[in-house]
Amino acid sequence: MSFIYARMVKAKPFQSDSLDRLAKTMNATKILKKGKLKRYYKVPNLIRGCMSYFDAILFDAKYYNNLSSEERLAVGAHEFNHIIQNHDIEKFKRQILPGLVIGTLLALLTFYFDLFSYFITLSQSGRILFSVSILLVSCVIFMMASFYFNANWLRQTETQSDLSAVNFANGEALISALTKLHKLYPKKSNRLESRLLPKTYPTLEERITAIRNAMENRIL
Repeated sequence: MSFIYARMVKAKPFQSDSLDRLAKTMNATKILKKGKLKRYYKVPNLIRGCMSYFDAILFDAKYYNNLSSEERLAVGAHEFNHIIQNHDIEKFKRQILPGLVIGTLLALLTFYFDLFSYFITLSQSGRILFSVSILLVSCVIFMMASFYFNANWLRQTETQSDLSAVNFANGEALISALTKLHKLYPKKSNRLESRLLPKTYPTLEERITAIRNAMENRIL
């Protein structure tokens, strides 16, 4: 799936021995099972800066080029934790699967039992198109709703991955990498989606505070 997604976003693969060594240290076996040119990618425009996708890591090309070697390792450690903890699979179960299941059931009921016949009469082809529309609309609605139900869990996964990265990489490097991302792609709070959707990421200040606290606890 990660290879297909990488092709869709026109990502270019690259090799990194330093990230491979870190993956071995963290026991990120899922990514190490893949070929060296199917583990890490640079994407022309990935506003998130960096993301894991099941068993691969994708960097925004501009962001990657702005990072030092230590910062790349710190960001990589964060993403490796997502992969190790199977966060992408859990996201699929929480955010996409419910909408697919409910949407499919509604579409089948619409087609086979003419669920909305009281409101509208359709031909066979019309019922097919209407059922597909019900499926698509249901998926979108339930995916949007899932952000509200899972917002707290999504924030927790980011914090957990930050704290895990501190155990395997330089915490200050992670903080500087997050600061660079914020400067490179500042979040615009006046956007419609920013106003309507809940916070699914901790703020930069919250992440920095949590990382520094973890670093102090390690010293103590």
